Amino acid sequence: MEPNISPIINFFLREGVPFTTIALLLMLPVIATFIAFLRQVVGIKAFGIYTPLIITFAFLATNGLKYGIIIFLAVILAGMLMRFALKPFRLLYLPRVAVMLSVVAIAVLFVLALGGSAKRTGFASVSIFPILIMITLVEKFVAVQIEKGNRTAIILTL
Repeated sequence: MEPNISPIINFFLREGVPFTTIALLLMLPVIATFIAFLRQVVGIKAFGIYTPLIITFAFLATNGLKYGIIIFLAVILAGMLMRFALKPFRLLYLPRVAVMLSVVAIAVLFVLALGGSAKRTGFASVSIFPILIMITLVEKFVAVQIEKGNRTAIILTL
């Protein structure tokens, strides 16, 4: 007996589409509408609509909000620190971002190792894709930091 859900969803399940994929794709328009509402009606600023959308999915995929927030904070903190550390070298944009992304990736690796040593098994099972999504946010964060300053970049990120 099939679960009591929509016949359309049952069709997709019978065709082999995983339930989590169906749920995430159906959540996409809801989350996009919510972000648009917050931007247009409430007036909250953000990095466009796509970045908050994929960050939301990254948080959903990191085995719980606490792991997602820890990884997110590690990414942002490492990005900020690297921006200040690289400032005296006056590198071009692409080499600076490449170095920054490399250091952020290593910082996330250390956070995952710390989680493993603290017997937090949730860190060990975090997929690479949400981590990569969060790491790509660093490039946008640093670009806004350069253009509009630290305060604006932090507000937009929050």
